[in-house]
Amino acid sequence: MAVEAKTLGAGIGDILPALLQAAGDALRRALERRRQFRQAAQTYDLLHRLDDRTLRDLGMRREEIWSVAAEISGEAERTRIRVRDSHRGES
Repeated sequence: MAVEAKTLGAGIGDILPALLQAAGDALRRALERRRQFRQAAQTYDLLHRLDDRTLRDLGMRREEIWSVAAEISGEAERTRIRVRDSHRGES
């Protein structure tokens, strides 16, 4: 039994650092997601205050504000294609 107890103690000693590392990594990911959400919420609030004409000048519609804010903050994958000079040649 003394051998089994020693082996069990060594196993816990090997596992504990890995558990602490995993917990630290999970906490860092959670804090980063919280930061991204807060940044997205602030961006949303600022964009939502703009009138529809200003939003259109910026190349977005009111329905897209949350999506744009999430992309800017890194909370969502960037999927928008930037179109340069899209109005060139229009009268």
